[in-house]
Formats: sequence, structure tokens, C-alpha cells
Amino acid sequence: MGLRLSTTVLLPAIAPSPTDLDGVLPPSLSKLLYIKTVVLHRNYLKGIIPHEWAALKLETLSVAMNHITGPIPGYLGNITTLKYLSLENNQFSGTIPPEFGRLVKLENLILNANYLTGKFPSSLANLSNLKELRVSSNNFTGKIPNIFRSWKQLEKL
Repeated sequence: MGLRLSTTVLLPAIAPSPTDLDGVLPPSLSKLLYIKTVVLHRNYLKGIIPHEWAALKLETLSVAMNHITGPIPGYLGNITTLKYLSLENNQFSGTIPPEFGRLVKLENLILNANYLTGKFPSSLANLSNLKELRVSSNNFTGKIPNIFRSWKQLEKL
């Protein structure tokens, strides 16, 4: 059973309990003009995060513990209202998009248990409100960058 939306709806959140949803993440979610929270963790969703979601004014996005693949889309950096982003336990590959440096309201960035590689983009230094960063169980390379020094509110690493 997949998740489908066919009309424009005024809904502040989608946060079902783990419901064994399968299929792909629906582009039609972008029709929920006033949605602030999307929590679709612990399901069997696959594919990619639709680019249509970049137009949403989300504060919380969690698609953790699914089967989402490919690179983390840079267009998530356009959701500048995000405070909480969890992409953990999926099959994301590639690098952390430098566009994430635009997420200046972000407090929690959870990317652990994927297949991420490379170095941390220097643009992440802009995340001055960051309180939590989880990146374990990936394949990052290089030294720990100096950008961590700019995160004065960081509580969990």
C-alpha cells in the first residue's frame, strides 16, 4: 500500500506510526501547502526524495529507516525553514550536498548509517543553530574539518 495524495489539503503534519508503507515518496505531498512536519520513518519506502518537496515550508522532515537510494538531493537545501532533518538508515550515497549550508535554522542533522563519502562541505559552517549532528556509519574521508568550531550550540556529535 503506497501513500497517495490527489488534492490540495490544509494539513499541518503527516506523522503516521510505522505502518509498513511501501512504494515511493509521493511528489503530490507538495500539494499540502501548510504542512510543517513529515515523519515517514520505519517503513519500506524507496526511490528518491521528490524535487517537488523543495517548495514546502517544512520544519521537520524524517524519512529515516526506509530504502531511499541515490545521492542526497541538493534541492533539500531550498527548504530553509527546516529545523530537523533525519535521513538516517537509508541507502543514500555520495557526498553531503553543499546546498545544506543554506539550512541556517537547522538544529538537528541526522545522516548516520548510509553510504555517504567524501569530505564535509565548508558551507556547513553556516549552520550556527546546529545542536545535533549524527554522521556515524558512513565512509567519510579526511580530517575532521574546522567547521565544527562554528557550531557553538552543538550538544551531540
